[in-house]
Amino acid sequence: TNTGAYDLTIEKTVDGSMGDREKPFDFTITVSEALDGVYNCTLSGQGGQPQETTITLDNGEATFTLSHGQSFTIKGLPVGTEYTITESGAVSDGYQVTAKIEDSDNNGTMTRSSDETQFTGTLDQETTVIFTNKKGEAVPTGIRLDALPWLLALLCGLAGCTALCVTGKTRRRKGGCGRTHG
Repeated sequence: TNTGAYDLTIEKTVDGSMGDREKPFDFTITVSEALDGVYNCTLSGQGGQPQETTITLDNGEATFTLSHGQSFTIKGLPVGTEYTITESGAVSDGYQVTAKIEDSDNNGTMTRSSDETQFTGTLDQETTVIFTNKKGEAVPTGIRLDALPWLLALLCGLAGCTALCVTGKTRRRKGGCGRTHG
């Protein structure tokens, strides 16, 4: 890569017990300038050999898909290119989506809508943006565990009242509450 151009890599990670690691996720890349043309790319991951391919930017936009463990590198984008990477459909499928630049706390902005997650940045070095989709650590049961202690206390109270009522009725039938009648 020469000093006038950098590579932009997009990585996909799926996490969580309910995450589908085989599912392909839809991405769109949009660049600030209409950099129409064909760019060399590398698709890597999921145990296979990296595949050299191309992507065509039409009006500064192109689409691709990635599954867990895959990455897509667009080679030779001009320094200073502003880019937006959009992942569609994951949020509506129940995933919590995050995006960030690898080994960096800055240099980009993530936004989320009801069905899209976008990451926007400026290409000022070789950059890897990691999209992580996390789905369901626990299967929803409908029971809120933060209410469980109160529910147990209520049940114990009801059980105690029931026990008192039953023993009270039994004592009355046998002659009252332990008093002798005379």
